[in-house]
Amino acid sequence: MSMTHEKTHRFIVLAIIVALSGSCFAAEIIEEAVTKPSKDRTISFVKPGLVAEVLVKDDDVVQAGQSLAKLDNEAELKQLEQLKAAAEDTTEVDAEIAQCNHSKVELELQKKALKNKVATDLDVMRAETQVKIAEARVKIAQFKNRMNRLRYQEAKIQLERMELRSPIDGIVDTVAIDEGEAVDTQMKPVMRIISIDPMWIDVNIPTRQARKHLRKGQSAEVRFEDDETSRTGTVIKVSSDADPASETVRVRVELPNPEKRGTGETVTVIFTPASNPTAAKANSAATADDAKSSK
Repeated sequence: MSMTHEKTHRFIVLAIIVALSGSCFAAEIIEEAVTKPSKDRTISFVKPGLVAEVLVKDDDVVQAGQSLAKLDNEAELKQLEQLKAAAEDTTEVDAEIAQCNHSKVELELQKKALKNKVATDLDVMRAETQVKIAEARVKIAQFKNRMNRLRYQEAKIQLERMELRSPIDGIVDTVAIDEGEAVDTQMKPVMRIISIDPMWIDVNIPTRQARKHLRKGQSAEVRFEDDETSRTGTVIKVSSDADPASETVRVRVELPNPEKRGTGETVTVIFTPASNPTAAKANSAATADDAKSSK
C-alpha cells in the first residue's frame, strides 16, 4: 500500500505476516512520534485592567485553582462594598410592610364602622384600595432589594474574574505579562500552563493495521532516543476518524512521567498487536469445549 505524507510524519512501520498452521499473526508495529503534554491551557484575563501582581514565573509547579496573577481592583472593591451595603439594607422593605399592616388595620376598622353605620361603603372601598396599594409597595420594595442582592453577586463574580487562576495541575510554561502592564480582552494569552505527567504520544498508524490490531487499553513500548531503557505506555484512544489522504488513524498513547521529563522529544513507539477479536473469541470457545470434553 502506498502512502504520501510529510517528512516529519514519515512512518517506520514493520508489519510481518507469518503463515503458521493456517493462521496469520501480525508482528510488532513500530512508529516514530513526538511526545506532548497531556493538558495544554493558554489563559487570559476576561476583563481589561492594570496588572497589579504576577505571582508565578516560568517553570513553577502550580495546582488547579491557584492564583497566578491579579489586576488592580481597588475601585471594584469600593463598589462591591457599596453594593453589599445596599443588598443587606432592608429598611425600605420593613417600612412598606409596616405601612401595609397599618392599612389592613384601617380596613378592619372601616368594616366595623360600616356595621355600626358610622362609615359608608365608599369608606370601606377606599380602605381596601389603600391595602392593595400598600401590598404592591411591599412587592416593589422586595423586588428592589432582590435586584440589589443580584447586583452584589454579579459584582463579586466580576471581581473574581480580575484574578487569574490555574485551570489545571501543571507547570507554568510561559508568562507573557509584567506588573504594571495594561491588558485587555483582545490580547493574546498571557500564560500557558501544561501538564506533562502523564505525557501523550499521538501516533499515525495505517488504517488497516490500526483497526485490526490496536485496541484501547493495550500496552505500548516507548523508547527515547537518548535512553537505553524502554517504558510502558497505554493506548487510550484509537481514533474513529481515519485520514483518507494518508490512509492512517491517530492512536494516542499515554505514558506516565513522574520524573517530569520535558515533552517535544522524538520517540519510537512499539505496539504488539492485539489478537483479532473474532479469533480470540473462537479460541476461547474452543478452549472451553476442550475443558468440558476432558471431564
